[in-house]
Amino acid sequence: MWLVSACLLGIYCRYDGGHSLVPELVSKLRQGEKDHSGRISSGWIPVCPEQLGGLPTPRPAAEIVGGTGLDVLTGQARVVARPFGGTPAGQYKSPPGLRSGCRRGTSGAAGGLAALSIPGKSARRADRDVTPGVTPPRPTERGEEPSQATGQDVTGAFLQGARQTLYLARLTGASGAILKEKSPSCGVHRIYDGSFRGHLVTGLGVAAALLQQEGFEVLSEEEFLRTSQQ
Repeated sequence: MWLVSACLLGIYCRYDGGHSLVPELVSKLRQGEKDHSGRISSGWIPVCPEQLGGLPTPRPAAEIVGGTGLDVLTGQARVVARPFGGTPAGQYKSPPGLRSGCRRGTSGAAGGLAALSIPGKSARRADRDVTPGVTPPRPTERGEEPSQATGQDVTGAFLQGARQTLYLARLTGASGAILKEKSPSCGVHRIYDGSFRGHLVTGLGVAAALLQQEGFEVLSEEEFLRTSQQ
């Protein structure tokens, strides 16, 4: 079982309202291709840490300032959202043929997860009755939404999204995660440097760093495709 960045599967959850579909990746996952360890990837779960952290889609682009995802985890760096850059949120259009299944006031994966229920259990009990030793993150730890006018520190939302992603990995018994390279949440080898000028540096995104720190294997989409062919 793999966690997979939802945008790589064609889900419209990128900061700009788009996706980053990699058809070859979807094909290999559907076929149950062997990874570089010889294991069969028999299932996958789409995940968007930024949506799980409570951020909307679309949302201002964000970059890590002052370090990498590992530094964010230790409080030595932060994640900052840039304003939309002259494109008001109201001018973003839903992708063709896409209708939101979320209730008003919810967004993306956060809204979708809120609609899920466990037969025979109330939502409150579902929060408690989880896999032994796997504790859901506190929802009060989500960060504030970014300002469209001046940008804002969204470190709290990114940390909460990383914790939620780790919770899903533990809950489902995932062997690892296939994550979107260059993302401030999911980058595995490269992320943007915080200047918003397109400059890349070596490092992990926040969710990728937490997963790796907790012993989960993290691969970029390119790395998974390359190693699964060996």
